[in-house]
Amino acid sequence: MTFYFFLALGVDAPPLQIHHFEHGDTWVAIGGSYEDLLKSPRLERLRHPAEREDGPGPRWIVIPFLWRPYGPSTILSDRDPVAPLLWKPDFLDLQTNREGSRISEDKARQMRTAARAFIQIAEQLRNSAPPAFFLRDSTRIKPVDVDFWGIGDRGRADAVINDTRKFTTAAMDNVSFVAWFTLNFRGWEEALSSEQRKIVRDCRFEERPKKGCLINLLVDYPVANFESWIKHKVPIYYIFTEAMYHLDRFVRVRPDIIQDYWERRQCQNAEEDIKDFYRLVEPATIEYDDFFQQRLLRRTLVDTPRITYHPQATYSVQICQGYRPYITRNATLIKLLLERYEAMVRPETPNKVRLARWAAREPYRGPEDEREYTMDPGTTGLPDHLPFPGKSFDRESQWVENDYLALRELFKLSFAPKPGEVYDLEGGRSSFPLEEGGGLREFEKELVARAIYEGKKRPEDYREFHDWEVGWEGQVDWVLSITKTASTVSEDTEMGDPRPLEEGELSDRSDGSSEGTDEFSTAPAGRLSLSQRITDPTTGEPVAPVGLEAQLSSPSSTDWRRGRQTRWDEESSDEEGTPASSVASSGRVWRAERRSASPVRAPRLADPGRTSSKVYSEGHVRWKEVEKEFWVQLDELAHRMTAARGPYVRDDLRRPRIEWDDDFVARGLLHVHSWEDRIRLLLYAIYHRSLRSPIHMLDFVVEKGMKISFLVPRDPIPTLAQIGTRNPPSSTLFAPLTGRTPIEVFRLWESQLEGPALAKSHFAAFLAEGGTVAYVVRHYAREYLNYAGSGVSPESRAYTLNSFPLPAGKFGGNYFVVRDVAEDTELAAIGGQVANPREEMNPYYVLPPTETFDAKEWDIGTGEWGDAEEAYLNEVLHRWKTGKETKLRTATQWAKHAGMWAHAYKQRRPEEAKRARVPMGSECEEWCKKLEEAFGISLEFRKVADLVKPLKAKNLRQFR
Repeated sequence: MTFYFFLALGVDAPPLQIHHFEHGDTWVAIGGSYEDLLKSPRLERLRHPAEREDGPGPRWIVIPFLWRPYGPSTILSDRDPVAPLLWKPDFLDLQTNREGSRISEDKARQMRTAARAFIQIAEQLRNSAPPAFFLRDSTRIKPVDVDFWGIGDRGRADAVINDTRKFTTAAMDNVSFVAWFTLNFRGWEEALSSEQRKIVRDCRFEERPKKGCLINLLVDYPVANFESWIKHKVPIYYIFTEAMYHLDRFVRVRPDIIQDYWERRQCQNAEEDIKDFYRLVEPATIEYDDFFQQRLLRRTLVDTPRITYHPQATYSVQICQGYRPYITRNATLIKLLLERYEAMVRPETPNKVRLARWAAREPYRGPEDEREYTMDPGTTGLPDHLPFPGKSFDRESQWVENDYLALRELFKLSFAPKPGEVYDLEGGRSSFPLEEGGGLREFEKELVARAIYEGKKRPEDYREFHDWEVGWEGQVDWVLSITKTASTVSEDTEMGDPRPLEEGELSDRSDGSSEGTDEFSTAPAGRLSLSQRITDPTTGEPVAPVGLEAQLSSPSSTDWRRGRQTRWDEESSDEEGTPASSVASSGRVWRAERRSASPVRAPRLADPGRTSSKVYSEGHVRWKEVEKEFWVQLDELAHRMTAARGPYVRDDLRRPRIEWDDDFVARGLLHVHSWEDRIRLLLYAIYHRSLRSPIHMLDFVVEKGMKISFLVPRDPIPTLAQIGTRNPPSSTLFAPLTGRTPIEVFRLWESQLEGPALAKSHFAAFLAEGGTVAYVVRHYAREYLNYAGSGVSPESRAYTLNSFPLPAGKFGGNYFVVRDVAEDTELAAIGGQVANPREEMNPYYVLPPTETFDAKEWDIGTGEWGDAEEAYLNEVLHRWKTGKETKLRTATQWAKHAGMWAHAYKQRRPEEAKRARVPMGSECEEWCKKLEEAFGISLEFRKVADLVKPLKAKNLRQFR
């Protein structure tokens, strides 16, 4: 069930600790300490851990340097061979004179001697193994090179300390390699001399404390080897996020499950009793084996016909699910594997046998419902005549032992998949780029949002954490790069090795020649549906249902012209899945990336104020030419003013679950206030791939922070209702914000938002306000958002004093609507406005007001409310909550503060500073006039039912 099953019941289980940090971080420490976890880079858990900077505490594990968790962390004695390399120099340890500083000559000599000894040992151990195990991407895997020139020289004190620490860090990488190699593989003594063997034994690697590693199992589970790490006393620290909570693969390492299991092991409960208990309480705990491998695929290979060994056949072996298969020609090993493990032969390729080392032939032949999958460690029941019984491998004969733990450690350096990559049993490879552009955080968010959308409940520990507290940054448009799978691999190359021969075969050839061809294409495939993209990749099933030719084929001219018109009925169906927009299939999809430096001239955004006086209508001889030019300009406008988005997935962070009334969806309207938002609402209706219904669009408008008004027709309206003052129906009273210190003001402001006053207010009016006000309501009124209704409060439905007629020129005369309006005092209280005794017209604000993001200092993004605005407000609010922010600012001061933050934001994301110029002000007003004339609709007042209906150009003017 879990990794403890490989430990005897009499063995003491390592200490287990579960730590809950702020921001929703939950860490499980096995054999580690809380102090070491605090010294680790845990807050940067989602960054790629490739830096080699030295530091206390465990580091992130990274392929292919998987031996680093075995690094010693303490000095055992003065005679410890590792002691000179664990020394951390300080300024007081340096010898300083007029020429500069340096470490003592004796200390430098000891460090050089120790480093050379371990480098020689590591190199001899590496050379004793077959070359294939230390080759990755055609590059030899080895510890970090040590620079002996920089140690012991004179120089500035800080430079000397820095060079010394670089030297010890690189040398300790070789020490970690020696510890990992000698603890995991048998027979290493034959590769070393007697003096070198004495050095290794004096190190006492098995019993001494080690640094351990940080694990993000969402992507690192293929390289995790908990059994070996626990056996070798390597501390393990792994993070558990909400996304992992919704995946059955990680049920066995869920904090509550593992804590309960550890307590049962402490009570010496029998192994079978534990299995029976979890089979009843949490069945998902037995769906995966000890290495997080799915057992469903095991059932498809049960009882495959036994195959006899034929020297003419080609045999490939897959050690673990998702690992790259390798070709072996060792007859003794092949016979052993054929007898004990499942093998698959396709009728069309009878001479190619694929062995699954992870699927043992099941000895049990009882009822089907009582089948029990058991991991075969491969250490028992072996024949007596096996060669090299005391060795894990032999370089000359290419023999590899059958111990599963040792095999996993040996193969994962070269054959383990990269994060987001997976191989099937036949050698096909699929790639899911999780680590590019912060994709891991986006993948976590999409998993959680999908689970919530499907009706799964969020765990208690994650219900109160917000967007900023889990470190997400919004969605991305996933592009799943599928290479060749089992269904698309040709017969000639399907068993060819994916890399050169010396890597795929366990041969001694290292001249770089290759007899096979590269079977893996790097051409990107088409965008798949969400259900396919988040499917567990280790099932072995093809993830690309169609071939690359069909996915990469260009759209026809008919598809280019038809737009959304003829596919409206198709996309509005209630079938499962979210098909791509017809606009996407017709080629009118704007680019989210920076334009390439191509000599082909890119389209330039035209001036909407310079158009011809002649109006062209459909049927005119130049209609097609003018229409094509119009769509090119609309594409460019969409590229500048909107950001490409991923699939529509409702979540409860940026898109609250407002239960829109049917009456409002059918008859309601939206009043869009700004010119920019009017254009964006039209562009998203045309170009967004997943907004298929009016409800989707309403939720999306709330997420984008647009300033709008929800309008409900109330016709006829009693005549008396139009008489008298038209005061807004809202009557919520908020106490003025005053305090002796800014912290006290913030606490008073936060207490008002968390109290009953906000529960009696009008969420719809606040959400429609957009900007900072909508942000605050989404963060502090989440439990009341489900009662927001259709955007009009019950009070405004009863009293129609706030009704007003719409423009007669657009909807006809006597067309009255009701809207929910928030008073200025309410907006000021929610936005954190504080009176300024010195300048009455220049108040202070707790949070940056909405106009901050319209200032010239905020020069990032496309002008719409997006991830940057959310991240900035998240940071400001977090600083207030943690006591780091102690200053109230005016609107001008907040604009300067936001400008400094935006500058740092652009340094981290250079692409944000290179956006094309966004049309603003009068230019957007001209665009609105042209678009209203072209489509024949009002962009200021939009009917909700028509938000996503197909739009067709009717009257066009040619751009000059």
